[in-house]
Amino acid sequence: FYSGDRTLFWLQHRDVPDALNFRGPEPPGFHTRFERHPEETDPWHYPVMTGLLAAVTSRVFHDRLGWVDVIDGHQMGLVLLHALALFLFALYASRLLGNVAGLAAAVMLALFPCALGHSFNNAKDWPCAQFYGLAVLAAGVGILEGRARHLLASALFVGLALSAKLNGIFVLPTVLLWTPAAFVLLYY
Repeated sequence: FYSGDRTLFWLQHRDVPDALNFRGPEPPGFHTRFERHPEETDPWHYPVMTGLLAAVTSRVFHDRLGWVDVIDGHQMGLVLLHALALFLFALYASRLLGNVAGLAAAVMLALFPCALGHSFNNAKDWPCAQFYGLAVLAAGVGILEGRARHLLASALFVGLALSAKLNGIFVLPTVLLWTPAAFVLLYY
């Protein structure tokens, strides 16, 4: 969350020198409730898209509206992201597997212990896994239905997975290895 807060500060204070220099001292006027961890000094290794989303929701729901605590405001961003990803997962899984199996898979994913435990507090691993799964499902729908827009959606989900954690790169071998098998099963 520290990286997200610092990135949001930089976006709002472009005139502050070194506001986005994670290795340097905190810029004047910057405040956060989170401590800097070693991973925050390496933003290339740990992308900050989900932390930035958490910082934005905290700014809206805590700072502006005063509805929740600052920590809950950060966690709300991740929960909203998780809900959106579950909705998209249900749509793609239903399209790929059928309505009953797709909805059952979405319910199982929603109730999976890691989903419940990580959806509100893990800004890297769980969003990466969600977008990884969405990329595979969207690619599957695009390949099976022969529609380019689902393949473009898959590329978008790969980008979102990479913006959460660089492990999202492993979706590419998954799709590349799955595509020939799907082709053989479909056409032979």
